[in-house]
Amino acid sequence: MTTTTVALAGGRVLDVLVDGPLDGRVVLAHHGTPSTATFWHDWAEPLRDVGFSLVAYTRPGYTGSTRQLGRRVADAAADAVALMDALGVVSAAQLGYSGGCPHALAVGALAPERCSRVVTVAGPVPFDAEGVDFTDGMGAENVDEFGAAAAGLSAVEAWLEEFGRPMLEASSEQIGAAFGDLVDDTDREVLAQGWADDVAAEFHRVGEGGIGGWADDDIAFVTPWGFEPTDVGVPVTLWHAGLDRMAPVSHSRWFARRLRNADYREVDGLGHLALLRHYRRQIIASLAG
Repeated sequence: MTTTTVALAGGRVLDVLVDGPLDGRVVLAHHGTPSTATFWHDWAEPLRDVGFSLVAYTRPGYTGSTRQLGRRVADAAADAVALMDALGVVSAAQLGYSGGCPHALAVGALAPERCSRVVTVAGPVPFDAEGVDFTDGMGAENVDEFGAAAAGLSAVEAWLEEFGRPMLEASSEQIGAAFGDLVDDTDREVLAQGWADDVAAEFHRVGEGGIGGWADDDIAFVTPWGFEPTDVGVPVTLWHAGLDRMAPVSHSRWFARRLRNADYREVDGLGHLALLRHYRRQIIASLAG
């Protein structure tokens, strides 16, 4: 596994994590909010076991990747294509988790020739999506955070400095409590069973670069994405947990009714974090179609 930076037009750089040869089957992974490419480090081996190589990148504004003020969700497609060009990757399956899901879908919508399929795990719908209440079923912290984002960049940056930074600075012993109303008992259980160290370390990495990427993600989520879900022509597998309090299950149900080629997998009895931990093998299998 190697970490590197890829230079983009205009002088920006992206932090990138690469594991395995890039002339075969490749997965391009889009991390959650807030996070970095390093979030995916423990997916490299299980992906390798089934014949996939991993490429993960850190979105603009997060530690190591140049900030891109005003970026939209759609801009992830151009970055993904530029990244694949730089690495010599012809096409890749797109894997998104949580806040990474809209960005994975952007590649499927806007660069389908470079995307074999998209797999999303617990992703949010567009903020103004008709037929679903965006915040219904969300934990209180997310309701407040998206309310601040809707008020603009300065408002969400101030909110994150006050309420988000303590999460970024929490120790592994504190991280379960730091999630507050965003997690359920199944999520707390997977943290207590050994994931808390990795999650806290990941948040510390985000904190080293400041809250800019997190704020820009939030603004991108509450403003027009730059494409419609119906634009996604490649196959999409949607994974969602019934007890999710970060992106409620109604979000993926909404996508399942609107995407042209959707395979919807709903898992009862788990929360946002627990789904990713307990269903990793099945999620990876769905990347192969």
